[in-house]
Amino acid sequence: MTPLSFGTTRRQLLTGISALGGLGAIGATRSLAQESIEIQIGEGTVPDYTHFYVADDLGLWSKQGLKATSTMFPSGRIALDALVSGQVKIATCAETPVMFAAINEIPVRVIASVIKYEPFDLVVGPNIQSLDELKAKRIGYSQGTNAHYYLASLLRSKGLTAADVAAVNLPVANFVPSLVGGAIDAFVWSEPLITAALKQGPFKRLRSEGLYSAYGCVVAMQSTIDSNPEMLIRAVRTLVAAHAVVKSAPEQAMDIISAKLKLERSSVPELWKDLHFGVGINRASMTVDLVKEAEWAFANNLVKPGAKMPSFDQVVTDSIVKRV
Repeated sequence: MTPLSFGTTRRQLLTGISALGGLGAIGATRSLAQESIEIQIGEGTVPDYTHFYVADDLGLWSKQGLKATSTMFPSGRIALDALVSGQVKIATCAETPVMFAAINEIPVRVIASVIKYEPFDLVVGPNIQSLDELKAKRIGYSQGTNAHYYLASLLRSKGLTAADVAAVNLPVANFVPSLVGGAIDAFVWSEPLITAALKQGPFKRLRSEGLYSAYGCVVAMQSTIDSNPEMLIRAVRTLVAAHAVVKSAPEQAMDIISAKLKLERSSVPELWKDLHFGVGINRASMTVDLVKEAEWAFANNLVKPGAKMPSFDQVVTDSIVKRV
């Protein structure tokens, strides 16, 4: 584990990052003399990536000598697709799409993580009153995402499998309309979609803590690590600077994500308390979790014929974080 790494507890996250505050300031001072580097950034549309929204809003990328263009995507899996296609140079996503990319021999690398927390809940219609009533229900999910993995964990905790429900693979944008229209009985996702759904009808959120914790990953292609590590180093330094704002000025950061994600400002503090932010990387912990998720993917025939278990210790790299 590198000096910038963090584990799963809030204390560890904040302790790890507090040591970096000075580095962020030093980096900002030095960047004034640096030649500007263009960078295209793909951002997910969830509170996990508050650091990116803060950096966008406050112009922190330019302070590290980056000329940044940010594009938001409805899910991390789609942001990862944009990375692989060359549309962006870095992207945000959870670890599950990275796992599937590795199984498909796509050289995506996790260069940092900005959060680890429990993002998902089940949003249900009026015909489901508890998590013990899921059998034979139509549940919306997005295949290949970490919400897919969470749904499997949720069903397993209730003694069920995917065969016991009608799992409906949908684009994320279709979750709420499908629930409102009665095409599904429930869906699995995170904020801000949960709050949006609860405003649309007699729906409620059912929580199940302790089943799954997601990583908010910062990812790049191996080719970018090889050809332009300085760009990635500056990007991580920017996220460190953004974390200083998140930690020292949380009200300002909450204002930013409220505007960015179109959340009612009054709802953000309740959400905020569950967001355990930190910038770093814990290779050992993430590698173990990627292996577990890959075992699930293989066991449930979610991989192509002939696929082999990747070496996930090569997928998670601390080479950029060490140089910050």
